[in-house]
Amino acid sequence: MESRAVPVLTSRDIPATLAFYEGLGFANRGAPGDEWDYLILVREGVEIHVAGPALGERPAGFCFVYVDDADVAYAEWEGKAAAPGRIEPPRRSNFGMRIFSIFDRTGTRSASARRRSSSARRPLGRAGRFRSGRAGHHSGDDDHVP
Repeated sequence: MESRAVPVLTSRDIPATLAFYEGLGFANRGAPGDEWDYLILVREGVEIHVAGPALGERPAGFCFVYVDDADVAYAEWEGKAAAPGRIEPPRRSNFGMRIFSIFDRTGTRSASARRRSSSARRPLGRAGRFRSGRAGHHSGDDDHVP
């Protein structure tokens, strides 16, 4: 898989944000916003993610970097972040991905994640939306990220 980066914006009102982007021709490729408090908006090869308010105040946005293997990428970058920057260890997210966060010297966050396998997703209907095969599951090992 090729690595790629996706901007992640924040929203205080996921339904209003979805309506706005749908008006611009984007479609939500993720689960319904009220399920994940998160949108995956796509249009003609452009992808924008939007995180909602469920976990409280967040920064204006960050960058999500997809990698082949989050544990391998973490092992390569661990210890190389110049202080006060830091890299947090990988963990499994509530949406089925192995993920870790990188914070630069100013506190700006990038999240790196391994795409979950297609077997961890199931179609939600004709719009091509996907739900985690673990919908509703939460344990101490799962973090609601981003």
